[in-house]
Amino acid sequence: MATEEWLIEYVAEQMADAGRITWKRMFGAACLYCNKKPVAFLSGDRLLVKPTEAGRQYIGTPDETELFPGSKLWFDTGTQFEDKEWIAGLIRATADSLKAPKPKRKKIIYPAEDGPLPDEQARAERIPDRPVPDCKQPDRLTPL
Repeated sequence: MATEEWLIEYVAEQMADAGRITWKRMFGAACLYCNKKPVAFLSGDRLLVKPTEAGRQYIGTPDETELFPGSKLWFDTGTQFEDKEWIAGLIRATADSLKAPKPKRKKIIYPAEDGPLPDEQARAERIPDRPVPDCKQPDRLTPL
């Protein structure tokens, strides 16, 4: 069952007190991030929170279910996202117990054997050729 965008926005708004909430669709659900850390999935109308020890202590005895067959167990909060303070506290506890995400590496583009890099070619097309002024260089460096 696909998750409606209005529901994703509503749940993100309910969690807003926990930190900066963003979301992205994946696996037929919506992944919710708190301060760039993936903390929950919204699948249909069920909110599944990433299992952490801090989250377990916050909930008490959580119901656990699979996000999809064969996946690890996630805390199933059902539709408890209606309680804004409770869900924000759970998401804050979960996000605080997770490691910071690793920075993404820059993509390396290797040049083709017969031409320049795409960036260099685009730059050459934008910048017209200009004569380089003659600069006199000192024969030796003088100490300051």
